[in-house]
Amino acid sequence: MFLVLRGVLENLGRLVLADNLFESLELNAKCLPSLRLLDLRNNRFEIIPAMIYKGILDLNAIDISQNPLQCNCKLEEFIKFANEDSSIFLNQGKTMCKAPTELAGKGIFEIDTDATNLCQRSSRLLHWIILFLIAGGCFYVYRHLRRAGKLPRMPTVFGYSQLKSNDEMNNNNNNNQPAFV
Repeated sequence: MFLVLRGVLENLGRLVLADNLFESLELNAKCLPSLRLLDLRNNRFEIIPAMIYKGILDLNAIDISQNPLQCNCKLEEFIKFANEDSSIFLNQGKTMCKAPTELAGKGIFEIDTDATNLCQRSSRLLHWIILFLIAGGCFYVYRHLRRAGKLPRMPTVFGYSQLKSNDEMNNNNNNNQPAFV
C-alpha cells in the first residue's frame, strides 16, 4: 500500500510507481494538484481506484498497463471512463483483462460496455440468493405454523382406497368400487 500525505507533494508533476508490487493505491487527490502523469504499469492492481480517474483533475497521462485487471462489476465504471477518454492512456495495447475467463487477454479499450454487462453475473447470483432466502423464510413460517397447530395436517397418503384383490372381489361379490381419496 502506498500512502501520500496531504501537502507534501503539491508541485509533483510526474509520479512513476511502475514495476513494483503495489496492489492498491490510497492517496488524497487534493495533495497532487499539479500531477500530470501517473505511471502505475507492471504492478498488481486488479481494480483501479476511482480517485485516479475522478479526483486528479489535471491528469493528462495514465499508464496502467501490465496489471492483472479484473474486468468485472468493480471495474466497469473505470472501463467506461477509459473508453470515453482513451487519449490520456499510455500503452493501451498492453492494458488487458486477466479475468473473467471470457475477457481474459482482451484489452480494456476493446470492451464495449454497452454490449457487455460486466455486472450481469453478479446480479444473477444475487437473484438466486434472494430466491433462496425467500424460500427458506416461507419454509420457516410454514414449519412454525404447523408446530403451533395453526395449519391443518394433510393426510400423508394420497390415492385409491377400498381396493381389493381379484380373489376378494370374486369371493364377496360386492360391488365395491375404487374411490379416490
